[in-house]
Amino acid sequence: MKQQQDCCQAMLGYGDDTEVKKYQNAALQAFADVLKIEKLSDITKTNQRKGKYCYPYIEESTFLPSVYHLVGLAYTQNWRTPGNIELLAAAINHRDSILPADNNLQVKVKNNYYSVGLLFRPIKIFSIDNIDFILYRRVLTEIAMLGVGTKVKGIRESMNNLEETLSKDGILKWELSSYQKQQLRTYRIPSAYCDIGLEEDYNKPHALECDLTFWALQFLHIINHTK
Repeated sequence: MKQQQDCCQAMLGYGDDTEVKKYQNAALQAFADVLKIEKLSDITKTNQRKGKYCYPYIEESTFLPSVYHLVGLAYTQNWRTPGNIELLAAAINHRDSILPADNNLQVKVKNNYYSVGLLFRPIKIFSIDNIDFILYRRVLTEIAMLGVGTKVKGIRESMNNLEETLSKDGILKWELSSYQKQQLRTYRIPSAYCDIGLEEDYNKPHALECDLTFWALQFLHIINHTK
């Protein structure tokens, strides 16, 4: 709960206050620890239970970066030094290199197993052919907000794909059914997991295109201008 409060404080513009400094340091350490891992099996254990969702797991004490660590750094400034930014870029690239694309991972807390959130697989690189990307674009945005520019492979490749898509007519758009558009409304409340939506009703003509095109231009601006 405390890390969620710190994230909210950061997103509201008060993440550099003294009481959040400890969380910034913890977030940096979480990313730094990734560089110590040579392969995923170094930190995971085999789940001996039988069942559909018995994935490999990590112990509660294993310290890895979460979306909350990402948010805590993306919206704050005090931690930003050239060395820290290089560390984050290296950690994210290394993390993506050791995580399988179809990775499933849980964390064991006492005798229960829980999902570890969005960061248990490599960064989803932007692709106009992947509808799922609409729901996961926030993670790309906040990685770019770290000031890593194109040092992170996932950001660099997403930027290239995005610029190619926009070069056609300047609009970012998917062909979605009315049902799919309504499903997206479930994810419109801003949080550490979901991106904010500017349009109220995706059934209106061009509403989704406006939202996504705004995001695309903002994303490219962040890559090129955030230090």
